[in-house]
Amino acid sequence: MNTPKTASAAPVRPELAFSLRLSRASDESSSLDVQLRACRIKAEALGFDAETIAAAAANAYVT
Repeated sequence: MNTPKTASAAPVRPELAFSLRLSRASDESSSLDVQLRACRIKAEALGFDAETIAAAAANAYVT
């Protein structure tokens, strides 16, 4: 009896992207710097390495 071969799963490499939104330029509580800082802190808490976080910050989406 032939048993089907199962494909081995490739290791999952999580991707990281930051999306920032500026709705009011004068509101410091939602400034891009504040949002970017929060994104970095969350990414660190999730276990992303410094290089990945720096790349995401450098390429942040701003809408």
